[in-house]
Amino acid sequence: MSQYADVAAETAESLNGGGAVSLDKGLVSPARIEPRRSAGEMIQQLFAPGSLLVRHAFRVATLTAGAVWIAAAFGLRREYWITITIVIILQPYSGATTQKALQRVVGTVLGGIITAGLASLFHDSHAMLVLIFVFVAACVALLPLNYAAYSIFLTPAFVLLAEAGAGDWHLAGLRVVNTLIGGSMALIGAWVLWPASEWRDLPTLAAAALRANEKYLRLAVRAATGDAEAPPAIGVARREVAAAAANLEESFQRLLGEHRGPAIALKPVMTLMTYTRRFAVSIGALALTSDDATRPPDGALEPFAGAASAVLEDLAEAMASRRAPAPFPRPGEVARTRAPISAGLSARVERLARQLKPLHDAVAEMTAAPMVSRPPAR
Repeated sequence: MSQYADVAAETAESLNGGGAVSLDKGLVSPARIEPRRSAGEMIQQLFAPGSLLVRHAFRVATLTAGAVWIAAAFGLRREYWITITIVIILQPYSGATTQKALQRVVGTVLGGIITAGLASLFHDSHAMLVLIFVFVAACVALLPLNYAAYSIFLTPAFVLLAEAGAGDWHLAGLRVVNTLIGGSMALIGAWVLWPASEWRDLPTLAAAALRANEKYLRLAVRAATGDAEAPPAIGVARREVAAAAANLEESFQRLLGEHRGPAIALKPVMTLMTYTRRFAVSIGALALTSDDATRPPDGALEPFAGAASAVLEDLAEAMASRRAPAPFPRPGEVARTRAPISAGLSARVERLARQLKPLHDAVAEMTAAPMVSRPPAR
């Protein structure tokens, strides 16, 4: 924290005074810049087997083509409302699709009722302009807050703006019907066509976060024992942990949208997310133990590093393969060292050892749940 504060103060001073920032103090180790991936590598990753985006693309294409065929076969009017509804509602995850479909359908139905009422009350073109202004402004203001409220005001705004000149007020009802058709097709497609369940994908992301922490821990132990090659790689490892933890948290947010079971079933996931972050913070504290006063003897931390890494790797493998983790080591087994170490360093090692237990318990609970232990087939 002191190093970061010094860098911030010096940077602010240089910005205010126009001077240059000194780069020779070595307060923060420079990060290793990874080479930028080529366009071919990114395209190859995008179309890799099992890619979420590829499945979603085929799902959207199949349903929109089906909507065009159904509209042509049954002679439906304004068939583009069906395809627009499908494209807007469909999300890569079924839970998010269900939520957006309900919001869109309910909002459109209520908006259609409002439009029908307006048709019987207002006939003057100037009044129509005022209503269009009000509804469009409400749409833009409400979209970041609630999609259902946005949809309620979208229907009268769209019908008044695009269709009032035709004088056909039955278009409001037609918009409701086409939205219902498009919403139903989107829901069925999300459930039937290559469904992506978050309970299937979240364990893989959890395993990646655990493995990132294991790599970070190994580098922190090397840095704490004075290895000069470890600090430059620690920054990269720390960012990998942060990215993996963020991916896990985003997956959990999507899981909230599709979870229909008891809320208590989500407790181990929340525990895993919390202690993934806490464990990384504790590793960072261990990495700062590099001065001569607290530096441990060579090899003193190897028993701890080996035991903790073994636990983390087993937890990651348990999540990836949806199996129960191995029993947690006996009390004191993880925190053991090969030689006496300073009191401060010992406290950091013991804290890391304690934080492994909640991670182990969370993985044990998650792999014991039926929805996690047997992932659905792709």
